[in-house]
Amino acid sequence: MNTVIPKRLLRLGVVAFFTQGLSSANDVSNHSAETNDRFKNDASLISGNYDLSGIGRTADGNWATRIGDNFFLSANHFHSGVGEDVTFHSSNDPSGPSYTYATAGGMAISGTDIWLGYFNESIDSSIKTYSYNTTNANSLADTGVANADVLMFGNSRTGNAYGGVGRTRNFAVAQNQAESWLEEGTTGVNVAGVTNNFSSGSPFDQLVTFKNESGDTVHSFQTYEGQLQSGDSGSPLMSFAGNELILQGLAYSIATQNGGLTGNFIDTFGPSPAPDPFEQRVTSFYSYLGSYDTGIQSAIKNTPPPTTVPEPSSSLLLALGAVGFFLKRKRA
Repeated sequence: MNTVIPKRLLRLGVVAFFTQGLSSANDVSNHSAETNDRFKNDASLISGNYDLSGIGRTADGNWATRIGDNFFLSANHFHSGVGEDVTFHSSNDPSGPSYTYATAGGMAISGTDIWLGYFNESIDSSIKTYSYNTTNANSLADTGVANADVLMFGNSRTGNAYGGVGRTRNFAVAQNQAESWLEEGTTGVNVAGVTNNFSSGSPFDQLVTFKNESGDTVHSFQTYEGQLQSGDSGSPLMSFAGNELILQGLAYSIATQNGGLTGNFIDTFGPSPAPDPFEQRVTSFYSYLGSYDTGIQSAIKNTPPPTTVPEPSSSLLLALGAVGFFLKRKRA
């Protein structure tokens, strides 16, 4: 196995995704509005009948994926601020019902780029609550999704074509597979049989996808293969389980310089002295949730429940009725 040392990894929170004002679109192969734009509301959308209602956005493009009554997950380096509105749509129809909630607060999960946000009210029941992978992993195989098909989400090259406030309906869907792993505290990621080493250890476990090309043989090329871009930070990575989508990770960083990371994507290794046919592919990194479920659950327990307006008691109603009666008598 050969080792390559990449010159630079663009972390979404450090370099690439500090350009949050940019409107770069998720790079989707063979993109069309009908197949890849959620709010085109076309029957050919690649996510099919899977429920996307639990993925919300703010006007300036923050992502929020619902995991509980009033809880959502996003990226610590790019999330909604206190008082900032998050909008969820009950369907893919831009003219259908939508629900907007003000962010009440949130907290980073220690040592990660995972951010747990919450509202001071319950999210409407028509909005999907997603389960997430809770498996503590030390390798891609441990996660249970090695080479599994996944959905990626990001800004669409169509832009804000479907109305709404800001980017709340700017929403593209792409395909990929869970293809590699970057372990917490380590520097190496396997890229199609080649180890790429970074200058410092990873701060947390990460799932890795590549923007494969037609003709690649080590990893399957998907018709609508996706790659994260600026503005996609905090968007979810989801796998399939029957009729459900399972949240696996949150967009964190990318490697794009000089064509990305080096690997043997076209497996043409032959007997010596055949040359090593290395290629470069741009790469997306996602914070893996399963290894940090304990931290997520602890944060949930330490967050106050939604505030509700209590129903008036029967004695209070009786007293209010008496006040009304006396007021009427006084005016008579």
